[in-house]
Amino acid sequence: MLKKYRRKLKKYIPKSIKDYCFSIQQIPKRFENYRFICKHLKNKKIIEIGGPSTLFFTKIPIYQDTASLDVVNYSNNTIWEGSIREGLTCNYYGNKIAYQHISEASLLAGVKNQFYDAVISSHCLEHVANPIKALLRWKEVIKSNGYMLIILPNKISNFDHKRKDTTFEHLMSDFKNKVEENDTTHFNEFIEFFDLEKKPGKKITLEEHVEITKNNFTNREVHHHVFSKKLIYQILEYCNFEILDYLEKKEDLITFCKKID
Repeated sequence: MLKKYRRKLKKYIPKSIKDYCFSIQQIPKRFENYRFICKHLKNKKIIEIGGPSTLFFTKIPIYQDTASLDVVNYSNNTIWEGSIREGLTCNYYGNKIAYQHISEASLLAGVKNQFYDAVISSHCLEHVANPIKALLRWKEVIKSNGYMLIILPNKISNFDHKRKDTTFEHLMSDFKNKVEENDTTHFNEFIEFFDLEKKPGKKITLEEHVEITKNNFTNREVHHHVFSKKLIYQILEYCNFEILDYLEKKEDLITFCKKID
């Protein structure tokens, strides 16, 4: 069976024997799931919350076959996208251009309701202070029986691995209390349990990490919440989505679901 995937194996070569065994077990399932997702999103009108994302033209190649794509980012200047501006300004794949919206992920200001066949988002929702509010807003812009693809970080492989999983009750409390993006509730936890050795990119000191956290409203680097499979299923059920597929990787928790009217 591995012969079928040998050309793609290099992407999943791990650093340890344990990781290697995990990867070998997951490879057939990964590509089966990815094909299922791409099939349902082919030739669809899509909006991406946060992005564009490398993942969506590599491991899960959605961009290649979109009918159209719009993108939402929270600011005209982000640490991920650099300087951006609203309008047909986002070159997301080859010569394909997306409309760039500038808005909070939980608001989607200026985005039409029931306009898109699907919402996709990679490593964005953990940066949102009120995820349930965001998901319910995302649902509003999806057409009847449309789809949503959400990719969240798996804490076992990143700087959150020392933190406890967030509970559904906590997210419901945030939702009922109308928590906004300037919320600082999790700052102390994010500082105390942050593993500096696992931070991607340039290494920083604890003092630098504290300053970055304090300036989160500008840089949005804080992971407000830590997601697990259990929590993902609970919040999607609450928001009235049907889960069609779920895949857990060392780096990512990938959930593909359908809007229930």
